[in-house]
Amino acid sequence: MRLSLCYRYFTLKLGELRCVRTPGEVVAALADVVGTPRKGGTDIQAALLSSFALIRDAKREDPDLARASIVLITDGEAPVDGELVRRAREEASDVAISVSVIALGEENPVLRQLVARQRARGERAFYHHMDDRRLADLCRGEATRFTVHGRFEEVGTDAWKHAIDDVLVELDDLEASRRNRLRGNEYAEATASADGARALEEAAARDHHALERRYARWFPRLDARTVPVAAMELTTEEAGDRDAVRIVLSTVAEVVGELGGDALHRRSDAIELAERLLLDSRLSPARYRGFLESFGNHLADELEAVHAAVAGPDASFAHRLESAAKTT
Repeated sequence: MRLSLCYRYFTLKLGELRCVRTPGEVVAALADVVGTPRKGGTDIQAALLSSFALIRDAKREDPDLARASIVLITDGEAPVDGELVRRAREEASDVAISVSVIALGEENPVLRQLVARQRARGERAFYHHMDDRRLADLCRGEATRFTVHGRFEEVGTDAWKHAIDDVLVELDDLEASRRNRLRGNEYAEATASADGARALEEAAARDHHALERRYARWFPRLDARTVPVAAMELTTEEAGDRDAVRIVLSTVAEVVGELGGDALHRRSDAIELAERLLLDSRLSPARYRGFLESFGNHLADELEAVHAAVAGPDASFAHRLESAAKTT
C-alpha cells in the first residue's frame, strides 16, 4: 500500500501544494507550519472544491488510487454552500473521499453537518472543535491534557434536574464500588474456602451491574424498525445537537468495534470515549442524555451500531453490512 501526505495553506488564494515522503520532509513541513506567520481572508469552499479537483487529477495519473482523505483546518468564518460541496465531492471521481474538519475558534454549521452526513452513511470522518480559550492555553503551553467532561452549558430548572440526577446516579455507583473495595480482605479469605470462586464471582457481578446501568444511561436501546421518528421538524439548535450526537455515536461505534477485550471492557471504553468526544462537540453529558431522551428515535441506527460494536467484531461487521445494504 502506498500513502501520500500533502498539505497547503489557503486564504482567499490557494497556496502551493506540498507533499512529504520522508521523515526529513515531515520535520521541514512542521517547521514551515509553526514558523511562518500567515494572515488573510478565508475561502473554505474554494479550498474544498480545488482539493476535489486535485484528487480527480491524481486519479487520472494513478488508476490505483482508491481512497483520499481531506483534513480541513480552519477558523470556519466563511460562507459555504453545503449542497454544492456535497455534489462536488460525489462527482470528483470514483475515489472514496472523506472530509474531516478541525474547527479553530468559530464553528461552521455547514462543515459540521458535512461530517455528520458522512458518519451517518458509515464513512470515516471526524469533527474536532477547539475554542479560543483552548487555543490560548495551547499557545501558552498550558493545555497538556484534555478534560473528560465538557462545560455545563445549560441553565434553568430542567437542565439542573438532569445534572443532579446524573450526579446522584454516579454517587450510587461510586458507593457500590467503595463497598466492594472494602470487601478486599473478605475476597482474600473467600479464596481459601470451597466457596471462594463463587464469592469472587458474586463480588465482581456487583461491579458489572453498576457498569451495565451506566452503559444503559449513555446508550439507551431503541429499535429503528419500531420507533417512529417524530413528525415535527427539529429546531436549528436541535438539529445541531443531533448532528453532534450522531458524530459522537458513530465515532464510538467505529473505535470500539476495533478494540479487543470482552464486552464489559468495550462498554467501559465506549462510555469513556463518549465523555471525551462530548468536549469536542460542545455538549455536556446532561445535554447529550437529554437529547437522547427527547429525540433518540432520530439516532436509533447510530445507537444500534454502538451496541453491535460492544457485542463484538462479528456483530459489528454484520451491522455494517446491514447498514450498507440500506443505503444502496
